Amino acid sequence: MKGIETPRYVGLEKPNIDYHHGQLKAILGARIRQIVSADRDHPEDSDGTDYTYKHAPDMAFFNGKFYVQYLCTPKDEHVGPGISVIASSIDGEKWGDFKISFPKYLIPKCELDDYKNIHHSFDGTTYAFMHQRMGFYRSKNNKMLLLGFYGYSPKFWMVNWDNYGIGRVVRELKTDGELGDIYFIRPNYQAGWQDDQLNYPIYTQCKDIGFVDACKELLEEPLVVQQWAEENGDIDPLIRIKHKDNGERYEAFCSYKIDESSVIALWKKSYVARSNDGGEHFGKIRFEPSLVMSGQKIWGEKVADNKYILAYDPTLESVHRWPLCVTFSSNGIDFDNMRMLHGEVPPMRYKGIWKDYGPQYMRGLSWYNKCKDDAPDSGYWYLTYSVNKEDIWFAKIPVNALEYENDKCCNIQQLTHVYEPIRTRAIVDKNQIYLEDRNSTDYCKTITYTGNIKVLSAVIDIEEINTDSFYIELCDSKYQVATRIIFDSTGLVSSQVTAVNGLCKADYKHLLSLKIDIDTDNYTNEIVLSDSETGEVKHRTERFYTAVDEIVYMVLRTAMPRKIPDRDSDPDMVQDIEKTDINKKIVVTLKDLHWENKKE
Repeated sequence: MKGIETPRYVGLEKPNIDYHHGQLKAILGARIRQIVSADRDHPEDSDGTDYTYKHAPDMAFFNGKFYVQYLCTPKDEHVGPGISVIASSIDGEKWGDFKISFPKYLIPKCELDDYKNIHHSFDGTTYAFMHQRMGFYRSKNNKMLLLGFYGYSPKFWMVNWDNYGIGRVVRELKTDGELGDIYFIRPNYQAGWQDDQLNYPIYTQCKDIGFVDACKELLEEPLVVQQWAEENGDIDPLIRIKHKDNGERYEAFCSYKIDESSVIALWKKSYVARSNDGGEHFGKIRFEPSLVMSGQKIWGEKVADNKYILAYDPTLESVHRWPLCVTFSSNGIDFDNMRMLHGEVPPMRYKGIWKDYGPQYMRGLSWYNKCKDDAPDSGYWYLTYSVNKEDIWFAKIPVNALEYENDKCCNIQQLTHVYEPIRTRAIVDKNQIYLEDRNSTDYCKTITYTGNIKVLSAVIDIEEINTDSFYIELCDSKYQVATRIIFDSTGLVSSQVTAVNGLCKADYKHLLSLKIDIDTDNYTNEIVLSDSETGEVKHRTERFYTAVDEIVYMVLRTAMPRKIPDRDSDPDMVQDIEKTDINKKIVVTLKDLHWENKKE
């Protein structure tokens, strides 16, 4: 239906949630990298904290660096003490300089009554937790404000709405990465708080006039402060779009601009709206059924001239949140070509209240934080999100990713999707792929688009495999495996058909030459593996593992494939995974990688 004013999905692709990747095409050229992994036993290997609930990241680019801020609590959602942590990176791949941006907040001993006439009594032992949808604001005088919200819940299942909020705090992120003093920018006075009961002063008491002006500017930006709706509540006059009296909630607001007049508003659970006067007023908020989602957020962004994206989990399930997908548009309204960005769900390692499986709560670079004179590589767009509410990730995605699917001149970097957890490394360079993996609970993975191939050849340099196995898989567009070659820690090389069949024992100190001839008409492949030093050749012809009509992906992975958690997995039944002394190390390079396509 032409002429519709709010965004909708017009594509035909829909994920199959029985698979973490949804059987959707991967975004080519995307590199997704884990920023931090929760680690209770070795916080020095994490962000310096032993907190295992990490969630709701936001991001900015400032003075030549990426910054990501996220929430932390010891193990449960809405159970303090809570903090926020900030990290930085020059290139979006190597992250460090972890700092507590907003520390524990001990609520002072006091009595107060909120506007609902509910009495609150604190004995001086209650800690607040952090909760916010947005964490950065760049002012016109180039002050980068860092924001958070302190709230509490009498019971974990009671969300911290306005009468359970203490208030929103702010500090400056300076150009050298240091943090200024903390102030309250918007106390929740409606909850009964007085200035002398707050642990930090009001921002107007700051002696830096530029900082005060930046805060005032933020408070006058209705599209930005609308993101405060859940914590500030409808009683706050700053919040222009109110919740309905029937209990319908408009949560996790974000917006993008088609032009200076046309602004699109997005919320959780498929709610959308449009403004034609720059965000001063919005038309009717409507439910858009084509945007399939539940409560795990949506992010919309104008990533280049006439290029827009929506990033979300297109599933109606709330606790099984996968895959993280992206849809694309040239007009900001009609979105098509659903592609998989994050299609892996590792084990949830730590038990916690209200922890959901999968990639979720995604945010990119907000329009109000972008600056032409201080911006990252314009050939990419960027996203941050949490996985299992315990790990924080960062994605770098080419603006022209869709065009790579049909461009015969693309190089291997442009054709490869990289999944790179902490303690792993993937380097895609010219005609080779290097994988290193020291992660005991996850694996490193690449997906390379080959087109419809008939021959694959590579020289395999295996430096070490001391646990797990290294996998080479040739798949169709839905990742159904036709050919699987397995290299294990004993030196046994196997192929998998109806069973895992040993092909040979290999000396990993020697380079191995692999060639696979593919016959999709007869569902067979011819595998030739030779030792470059001894000249020994192993040859086998066998049927496919799965009958597929074409091979379009080569998948490299440093451990066996996983299917758990599945849609029947209950996150409330998770038990902490005990640490082991496994010293996993896999280092493999595919060199001289080539493939020959079938003639069209």
